[in-house]
Amino acid sequence: MSSKQYETAHIAGQLSFPGEGSEAESAPGVSVEVLEEPGDAGIISGPNTRIRARNAMHRAREGAIRGALETIALRGLKGLTMVEAADRGGVARATLYNHARDKDALLELVLDRETRDLARAFVEAESLERALAGAATSIAEHPALKGIREHDAVALVRLGSASDPRVRRLAADALRARGCSVSESNVDMALRWLASFVSVPSERSARDAQAGSLAKMLGA
Repeated sequence: MSSKQYETAHIAGQLSFPGEGSEAESAPGVSVEVLEEPGDAGIISGPNTRIRARNAMHRAREGAIRGALETIALRGLKGLTMVEAADRGGVARATLYNHARDKDALLELVLDRETRDLARAFVEAESLERALAGAATSIAEHPALKGIREHDAVALVRLGSASDPRVRRLAADALRARGCSVSESNVDMALRWLASFVSVPSERSARDAQAGSLAKMLGA
């Protein structure tokens, strides 16, 4: 495996959510363990049971995120409520609170999932230029960001910040996986360029042209 292939595989692994592609899911013929606890006749548990529970949790989390994104697209951040996010995502309201205790925690889930998806697509693109152009388009045309532009323009200032440590780490890993020189200036340059489309989407032709220039500057 080449160095670049290794880096790509490494970042793809880092961007996977818990429960996706686990060894337990692909291992055939795994025995079931029986757990005996005081007062229980016998609780059957094992890899398949845990996988089903994990998959159910994953589906519920994804439903919550989907419901939140749909609500934000329609009403902006101020219009987001836990009740509507649960209803739109097809998740029981009590279940939603198992994944996010309040609106801020739900937004953290949304931001984490969306940034990871963006970084994954960046790594998998056919070239650095297409990766940059694709990321810019995803941000500029994101339905939830469109909803925020329409209803909560003030919130765009915080969303357009390139200083979040988690986002910077994801950006650095994604650039490294593409064979770029990962320096603070390169990470900052890429993130500030992408963040500019949060508030000002611009035309696609302009984004694509800028992506070509930035790809050369990043030195892939």
